[in-house]
Amino acid sequence: MPSNPGSFTPAPIKPEISYGDLQKLDIRVGTIELVEDVEKSDKLVRLTVDFGNAGRRCAERYAR
Repeated sequence: MPSNPGSFTPAPIKPEISYGDLQKLDIRVGTIELVEDVEKSDKLVRLTVDFGNAGRRCAERYAR
């Protein structure tokens, strides 16, 4: 976060993509069912996510 909030400059808007490129994306929504600390790490957590018909998958992300 900038020290002076008035000095924030937003990133430029990226060019639009075609509908064909949009159809190539695989965007899924899931429900986080469990969050666990990763042993021997202060910055990682393990997420158990239910994606419905795709089953459960685990991912690790940075913790704050």
